[in-house]
Amino acid sequence: VAVRAEVAAVSFCPGLEHLLLVASGVDLLGYDLRSDRVLLQEPAHRLPGVAEDEINQVVVDSSGAFAAVAEDSGAAHWVDVRAWRRERTFAGKHGHTNICSSVALRPGRTWGLASGGLDAAVVLWTRTGRG
Repeated sequence: VAVRAEVAAVSFCPGLEHLLLVASGVDLLGYDLRSDRVLLQEPAHRLPGVAEDEINQVVVDSSGAFAAVAEDSGAAHWVDVRAWRRERTFAGKHGHTNICSSVALRPGRTWGLASGGLDAAVVLWTRTGRG
C-alpha cells in the first residue's frame, strides 16, 4: 500500500476482512486488499478531514461496522465504516484537555467507547456524546 503522507495507524476491519483502514494526517483511508495489484496506490475509500488534527489511533469494532479514531486535538470520533462517514465527534468540557492518544471499543457490546489522553485522563463516553 502506498500512501502520500505519514501513516500513524492501521487497522483491519473484522466484518469486512478485505478492508484495511489507514490513518494518514487528518484523513482516514480504506484500501481493498482483494486487488490483484502488487502495490495499492489509491484507496477504495477516503474520508478526508475526519479529524481536525493528526490522527493517533484507529480501532474497529468486532462487527466491522464502526471505527473509533483518536486525534491530537483531544477529540475522539465515531465513524460508520459501511457508509464511510463520521457519525459523531466526542469532545468538549467533559473530554480531554490535551491530545487524545488512544481509543478502545468495549467488546461484546453494541456501544462502548473509552479514550485515553496525554492529560492523564481516561474518558468513558456515552452514546449521546457526554464524557
